[in-house]
Amino acid sequence: MASFTQLPSGSWRVQVRRKNRYVAETFRRRKDGEEWAPDIERNIDRCGSPRPRAAVRAKTFGDIIDLHIEFDNLEAGRPPRRSKAAVLEALKEDLGTVKLPRLDRERLIEYGRKRAKEGAGPATLAIDMSFIRTIATHAAAVHGIEISAEEVRFARFALKHLGLVGKSDERDRRPTQDELDELIEYFESNPRQVIPMGGVSRVNDRRVLNGIYWVLRSGAPWRDLPEAFGPYTTYYNRFVRWRRAGVWGRILDALASAPDAAVQMIDTSIVRVHQHGACITKNQRQLLGRSRGGLTSKIHAVVDSNGLPVRLALSPGEAHDVRLAGRLLSRLRRARP
Repeated sequence: MASFTQLPSGSWRVQVRRKNRYVAETFRRRKDGEEWAPDIERNIDRCGSPRPRAAVRAKTFGDIIDLHIEFDNLEAGRPPRRSKAAVLEALKEDLGTVKLPRLDRERLIEYGRKRAKEGAGPATLAIDMSFIRTIATHAAAVHGIEISAEEVRFARFALKHLGLVGKSDERDRRPTQDELDELIEYFESNPRQVIPMGGVSRVNDRRVLNGIYWVLRSGAPWRDLPEAFGPYTTYYNRFVRWRRAGVWGRILDALASAPDAAVQMIDTSIVRVHQHGACITKNQRQLLGRSRGGLTSKIHAVVDSNGLPVRLALSPGEAHDVRLAGRLLSRLRRARP
C-alpha cells in the first residue's frame, strides 16, 4: 500500500514499496497521487519496471537539471544559491541538449577539453564534474531515471590524468606595492565603490590596547565593545595577531623583569574546562586533567609584594602545586640587597 506524506511546501510525496521495489513521486494534489499509486502497484505485480512521470519526461541533460532544481525548491525547501545556480546554468547551456544515452565518458571528456581551451582551470573543471555527477546521481536515485554516474567518474579520472582536473594553484607570493596601487586606483575610480579601498589609516595601538583591556576587564563579548572605540573586528583581529606572534608573552616578561621585588609569592587556581572542550583525546596540548571536579586546568602564578603577576604557567588540574614551583621561581630575578 502506498504511503502519503505532506511536504512543508504543501505538495504530497507518494511512496510505493512492493516486491523489493521502491518508487516515489511528488504531486501537488493528494488525489493525483491516489490515482498514480495503483497504476504503479499493478505494473510491479506484472513484473514490469515502473518509471515515474519524471523519468518518462526527462530526455536530455537539461531536463534532469530542471528536475534537480525543482526538487531543491519544492521538496528540500532550499533553492540553489548564486554560485550553484550559475554553475547549473552554465552546464545547461553547454550540455543541456545532450541526450541522456549519449552523456557518456567520451562526451564528458570532450566537454572537459573544450572548457580547458576556453580558459577553465583545473579547480573550475573539477567543480563542473562534481556537479554533473551530483545531478546524475540525484536523477537516478530520486526520480528513477536510467543514467549512470560511473561514466562521470571515469571521465573525471581521465581528465585528471590529462592534468585538466585538479586542485587550485596555491599562491606562493605576496602582491607587490605596484600591484596594490593599481588595485586601489581601480577601485577608487569606480563610481559605484562605496567603501574606500585606499587611504585607510591604521588604528593607534594605544587605542586598541584600551579596547582590548575593556573587553578583558568586563568579560563582555567582542561585539559589545562600545561604539566609541570603532569596529570591534579591529580589536579582535589585533588581539589574535598579537597572541599568535607572542606579543602578550613578551609584554608580561618585560613588566615582570622591571621591578626588583623583595617578596614573591606563588599560588594556584583551578579552572573547570568548558563542556565543548572536554575531550582529552583530541586536546593533548591543552593541559587538561581529571580531578574530583571533572576536567580542569590549573593556573600557577607568581606575584610580587603588590600582588601583581610576575610569572604564569599552566598544568593539568590534578597536578600538585609544587610541580611547577621550581621552574617558575628559577626564572625570577634576585632582589637587590
